[in-house]
Amino acid sequence: MRPVFEIDGKDFSWLIEEGGIKWSRNDLDSDKSGRTLDGAMQRSRIGIKRKLSVTCLRMTTEQLMTLNAALLPAFIQVKYLDAIDGVTTRTFYGSAVEAATLVYIDGETHWSSTAFDLIER
Repeated sequence: MRPVFEIDGKDFSWLIEEGGIKWSRNDLDSDKSGRTLDGAMQRSRIGIKRKLSVTCLRMTTEQLMTLNAALLPAFIQVKYLDAIDGVTTRTFYGSAVEAATLVYIDGETHWSSTAFDLIER
């Protein structure tokens, strides 16, 4: 399957660095989960959520502004290649985007090290 990364229908796949999407699965356990006095684990999983840690290629200020505009809403629909379901669309949220200015070329500032996390709703 071809890797895909779309936010609310807008394709940002071209902006993702090679190996730039780190996928993780996070189990949510109820407050009744935990170890008993004999050390046995009692577990009540109530959900599974994904987290995407995304790293981007170098981009212009205009491209970074476009990406930030797409990430700005409280919740976004992200289409991506999931390690369990294949290509899927899920609702995510994020709260931080990091970027560093790298170089000024021909009157344009280019940004590097742009990274952000998306957590499934």
